[in-house]
Amino acid sequence: MQLILGLINFGVLLIFGVVISATFSGVVLNRKNIGILSSLCVLLLILQSFSYALVGFEQTQELYPLICHLPIVLFLTLYYKRSFSFSLFAVMAAYLLCQISKWTGILGLEFLDKQWVSYLIQIIVNIVLGILVVRYLAPQFKSILTKPTRIIYIFNILPLTYYLFDYIATVYTDLLYEGRMLVFEFLPFILAIAYVFFLVLYFREYEQKNELERQNQFISIQAAQSQKEVQAIRHSAYETSILRHDMRHHLQNIYSDITNENYEHALTYIQDTIAVVDAAGVRRFCPNELLNTVLSYYNGIMEQKGIQFELTVLTDENLPCSEQEFTSILSNGLENAIHAVMELPDYKRIVTLLLKSEGNKVLLSISNPYLIAPTFVDGMPVASKDGHGLGTQSIRYITQKLKGNFQFTAKDGTFTLKIVLNIPIMRDACPHNS
Repeated sequence: MQLILGLINFGVLLIFGVVISATFSGVVLNRKNIGILSSLCVLLLILQSFSYALVGFEQTQELYPLICHLPIVLFLTLYYKRSFSFSLFAVMAAYLLCQISKWTGILGLEFLDKQWVSYLIQIIVNIVLGILVVRYLAPQFKSILTKPTRIIYIFNILPLTYYLFDYIATVYTDLLYEGRMLVFEFLPFILAIAYVFFLVLYFREYEQKNELERQNQFISIQAAQSQKEVQAIRHSAYETSILRHDMRHHLQNIYSDITNENYEHALTYIQDTIAVVDAAGVRRFCPNELLNTVLSYYNGIMEQKGIQFELTVLTDENLPCSEQEFTSILSNGLENAIHAVMELPDYKRIVTLLLKSEGNKVLLSISNPYLIAPTFVDGMPVASKDGHGLGTQSIRYITQKLKGNFQFTAKDGTFTLKIVLNIPIMRDACPHNS
């Protein structure tokens, strides 16, 4: 019975390792793949049998990585077209899981002192564990296939570390069984080192992923802002074309009044026409054309919503930084202010803007009253509704990118955003139009 159970355990362990390695690699266990993996198991059994016959049991154990594990890695790489790094990870992870049945078998041997019981326990554990892993754990590993190679190596640190320790301490030497304290403590030591290394690399990748997500979010916000600027320019061009078309009629009416000596009506008509021209198109708030476009766009929105817009703009023709990035800060600040004052009665809807630039310095301040005081976490206002709060995050991200300082405050019923940029670069080295 011991011999039969030993052979069955050996076969089940091999099948377990092959199937788990394959499913970890994303191989679907359909009829075709089951047949292919069964053929692989038979070939590996034949190869190991020849090794047992030629060099004996102990040397076969020493050659096991070459006659079993490496062929599985190469098979997954060459036949199923998986990357070598991922195939290695799948085999190492499967080997690590094999230790569960090995330890439970040793536990049974310790209490019952019968080798066949140990084999039987390992067979049962491998079958049950294999079913659970294939059904619940393997599908999660498929997502790792899409990760970069460096991520796969990070996940492979722990299983590969144990694999090397197990073969060095139990197969190629007897260090683990000699009872030396140094060897007993080596595994916790190397696992601790591997764990620290894993954490460092993993969180570095995590931070890079977060940074990429923030950049993608920023790009989306910039794209939306650019779309608004394009709409403002199109609207201005449309109104200008209408004025151009109607100008002949305006001049004809003025000519008629002057001819008929109706000078007072002519003057009134001219003043009305000037007011219409000033209201149409992009208003001139400062020498910078892009700022004029953005400010005209939001000035029009505030006029429609009955918001009083008090602004002071003192800038040069060019800003000492990316104009597109700065107008994104400006747009998000104004949108947040508009959203806040719309909760107030008409007579309290006021947005105040101060924008100054001189040399390499830029100062932006946007203030507005509010109905409900915002909640702050780490100096940042927290949105109370889903889908809000991206504007303030974008302001923080862009300001930090421009090496500036930002401050959100809410005091005495007034919310204030302050941005200070002090960019130590020459003007002609900075892209004015992105």
